[in-house]
Amino acid sequence: MTFLNLLLWFQNKYGTKHQNVFFELVFFLSKKAKTKLFFIENKNNKIDFSKQKFDSLCDKYFNKKISLAHLTKQTLFCNLTFCIDKKVLAPREITEQMTNDFIRYIKKKSKIKVYDLCAGSGNIGISIKKHCPKHKIVCLDKYQYCISNIKRNCQLHKVKIKIIKGDVLKFLNKNKQLDYIISNPPYVDQKNDKYIVNTAWESKNALFAKENGLYYFRKYFTWLSKNKCKECWLEYGLLQKHRLIHLLKKYPKLKYRLVKNYLIIRKKI
Repeated sequence: MTFLNLLLWFQNKYGTKHQNVFFELVFFLSKKAKTKLFFIENKNNKIDFSKQKFDSLCDKYFNKKISLAHLTKQTLFCNLTFCIDKKVLAPREITEQMTNDFIRYIKKKSKIKVYDLCAGSGNIGISIKKHCPKHKIVCLDKYQYCISNIKRNCQLHKVKIKIIKGDVLKFLNKNKQLDYIISNPPYVDQKNDKYIVNTAWESKNALFAKENGLYYFRKYFTWLSKNKCKECWLEYGLLQKHRLIHLLKKYPKLKYRLVKNYLIIRKKI
């Protein structure tokens, strides 16, 4: 079977709107094909991997809802490649938007300390460190599999950051002053599980939160209203904007701004 034959087979079975999935899996399996240009120039050459293996990966993605990041054990985030282990949350596009905006915001600042809380694979903190090497970065996560994944990605990108294994709420309670916080906390409402796809290999603890998904936001807001932090950037879900605004009314000391799918919070002067 040629590369072109495989593409036609894929399109016939899964349609033409999933081209990105096709190429991601081809690039993962092939020792030769690593770019679309190579694919075009060699489309009539025989594939250098098993068609059965390719079919199996497609089945896992489309039918068993395993993400591309967990199938290929890596993902691209902020123009960097990250290893993604089983159970670790695969970075989403909205997280990348927040991280890129944060990097642009702090790039010209003098040396600061950034806390990436609920760090997962370390994709946020490590991306910040790679693009803003003068700043100090702390990555915190509760789970050992996340800590191990962060260490792997630090070695991959040759960066030195502080890594802490601990519960985010206990960490906040122990600290009365932090410089900058950026976080993608669990925020999915269990009742809205249908809006989340391809999560079969991810820990549910990284996705779902109590109180209609607002549990960690309430904890962050409470801490921010009592303690010192220059800014806190928090990712939130598509369905949470109005609920968050309603919740923030209970914290009059906080000034906030909603941007795309994240929230910037600081204390009023």
